[in-house]
Amino acid sequence: MKIAFIVTMHQSQEIRPDGFKLIDRYLMSLKKSVNSKFDYSIFLFDNTSVDKFDLSKYSDMDIRYEYVEDQTLRGNTGPWNDGALAAYNDGFDKIYISNDDLIFNESINYLFDETTENDVIYAPTCQPGGMLGQHIQIQTSQVDDILDGTGGAYLNGFFFGFTKTFYEKFRIDKNNIFDPEKKWGGNEEEIQERLWKRGVRSYVIMMSWIYHEKIRAWKYHYGQRVTEEDYDNLSKKKSHDYEMNWKPSMESIEYESD
Repeated sequence: MKIAFIVTMHQSQEIRPDGFKLIDRYLMSLKKSVNSKFDYSIFLFDNTSVDKFDLSKYSDMDIRYEYVEDQTLRGNTGPWNDGALAAYNDGFDKIYISNDDLIFNESINYLFDETTENDVIYAPTCQPGGMLGQHIQIQTSQVDDILDGTGGAYLNGFFFGFTKTFYEKFRIDKNNIFDPEKKWGGNEEEIQERLWKRGVRSYVIMMSWIYHEKIRAWKYHYGQRVTEEDYDNLSKKKSHDYEMNWKPSMESIEYESD
């Protein structure tokens, strides 16, 4: 079973000074968490980092790195489309779109197990603070259930995925499954709204509960809906949240394979 992760990253003092720390944390937690029955690769898009990312320490992982010269041209959605297309063309069975401000644990494997239907978008849950407001994806622990958000609760873009056949059935054209016009925001909402009309469902796998730090640096930098106070609260002041509040419960989770 081949799994692809499509991940974007950025490192610069002006926009995201901790970008390399985030992606290092992401990759290390992913390596520790994914069960050996899954063969996975990371399609890593470096969205115009000022400094060079050193891949040598990840030589035991299949990381397909691509540097984006100007992220302002196609935003975050360009790499999402390019990565999903590359994964599809390379025969990956399941494709996941992912932020880099995540910390995984073994519960993520339940999401991989459940990603089977070809007309469903799948997503995990996260801790309070990992999303704004109230949402069915915000949970304080694992729950043995699957919730259907179709028609009312958009799955958040921090992590979601679908099958290879889903990609083939529902892409807009030969190169894109996400709307290229939604460069920076609303891309995960647009695809769900568009495909709900075609019978696609949005499922939350409650047994998969991961940490999302929710750093909105690009939205603040590009002036989209985030005040300076909001940005400060959602990044700098949250830097110890995982260690203080969630690490023991999340890292104690053990995946039980079928």
